[in-house]
Amino acid sequence: MWGLIIGFFVSQLGFVNLIRGIPVRATLSREGQKGLINPLLSVEISSKKDDFFEYKPLKEKLTKLINQKLNEGQATKISVYFRDLNNSHWTGVNENELYDPASLLKVPLMIAYYRIADDNPGILKKTIQYNNNKDENNSQAIQSAQKLIPDGWYSIDDLINRMIIYSDNNAFNLLLNYITPDDFNAVLADLSISLPPDISKIEDYISPKTYSYFFRTLYSSTYLSRQYSEQALELLSKIKFNDGLNAGLPKDFVVAHKFGERTFNKKPPKELHDCGIIYYTKAPYLLCVMTRGDDIKSLQSVIKDISSVVYDDVISVHSRY
Repeated sequence: MWGLIIGFFVSQLGFVNLIRGIPVRATLSREGQKGLINPLLSVEISSKKDDFFEYKPLKEKLTKLINQKLNEGQATKISVYFRDLNNSHWTGVNENELYDPASLLKVPLMIAYYRIADDNPGILKKTIQYNNNKDENNSQAIQSAQKLIPDGWYSIDDLINRMIIYSDNNAFNLLLNYITPDDFNAVLADLSISLPPDISKIEDYISPKTYSYFFRTLYSSTYLSRQYSEQALELLSKIKFNDGLNAGLPKDFVVAHKFGERTFNKKPPKELHDCGIIYYTKAPYLLCVMTRGDDIKSLQSVIKDISSVVYDDVISVHSRY
């Protein structure tokens, strides 16, 4: 029941922004930062047509940077979605363009298991045997630092940790095959996110703006319990990938994020994405960057530079207001 209510709530926010074609000023009431979550208590949406003037300069900077990267051949497609989590003001460039989410799908799968665990915590203790001799990580440029041992037994909790922290594709496949399609699809339905019936036949089907819903619901603890919202973000803050969003930030910054890489036998075109929450003290914000190009290293550089520009602008904005 709660899932349906939250799904309707999220859907209505998306409807207002999309159909009217304008940003909507929202007054958020939150309980206060508790670890990595900040539970949402209420939202008041203004009827004023407000275009979030404080982030207009950021949109201009991002547009200029993206055009520069495209002209230099560092990427063939770049999309950015930014959201200030204090007030829900947002901006973006090509934020509705579609991409192959690749490993980004590991986040909704984690959410699906934690949704079940809210009612049945014992599911996380169940064990699954890994009996596939084919390593599904071999095709990736960014390799998992820890790998499953053939014929080994692993708890679902351990597999979730490996799937998120090390982006292990073998753990992902075990978890995806164990859960019922209805349980996984329920998460997408509750959050009003639709995927194609057969994603194996469609390359690009999710945008930075749409994908942001997963992180927004975790941060606001509006879908999972506070325990599992916090646990999910804690895992995402331990991810072993520092060449995207993290590279454009000061060292030791807390970032709860997930990267996704798509390659075809290590040949172009390739896609690299990095989306997550940057815990800037004055104003935590969400940043999702999706890219396509011929070289993973170049795409990492694109994401790094975008992250740096956004961080500098956020500091500037919150020093003025």
